[in-house]
Amino acid sequence: MCPAEKMVAEHADKARMPGRPQSEELDRAILDAALDALSEVGFEALSIADVARRAQTTPPAIYRRFVGKTQMLLAALEHDLLTIPDAEADHGSLRADLEWWVRSIFEALSPRRTRILASLGFQARTNPEPLALFSATIDRLGASHWATIIRRAADRGELTRTDIPGVIGKVPGALAIQFALLHVCARDDGMIAELVETVMLPVLLAAAGPDGPARPQPHP
Repeated sequence: MCPAEKMVAEHADKARMPGRPQSEELDRAILDAALDALSEVGFEALSIADVARRAQTTPPAIYRRFVGKTQMLLAALEHDLLTIPDAEADHGSLRADLEWWVRSIFEALSPRRTRILASLGFQARTNPEPLALFSATIDRLGASHWATIIRRAADRGELTRTDIPGVIGKVPGALAIQFALLHVCARDDGMIAELVETVMLPVLLAAAGPDGPARPQPHP
């Protein structure tokens, strides 16, 4: 386990203060308010008082749940990232699975998450823990989804191997982050189909080895 992953794994043990069970509705309001504040004002300017105002509660109510700002934001990020869908559904073909997956990556990088990512990257030198959580969670989800899609394609006979280089699976996420941060273009189905058809499928089929199946025919 790398230092960043160890730091992320340990944060849950220190994030919440001991005490009586708290209101789940207020918990969600605080976490959502924390994310809104982080995306709007950044980490350094964010305050417990502002989050309390946004959540329509009081600073003591937040301090009963979290020992400080960093722990509150770690919990908020973890809660938010759990809403990213998994890759369990079988869409019938490697192409369809890839199109769903790439679309889900672009959709997961919402405007709020993009602003949060930019904010966390800016302040990572002084407080790396929130960005480490964000990055480790995204990498873990991406690796899991990628492995599921590759295994499923091998089971169908579309790929002859499952030991595909993991770097190939990082391409859609890297493009999504670049497009979002630089405002290159909005996500659209045509662009996703082009990415899958001209980049992901050819590289995957090449990586499957010379005995792999013929390249699937494009949609009519």
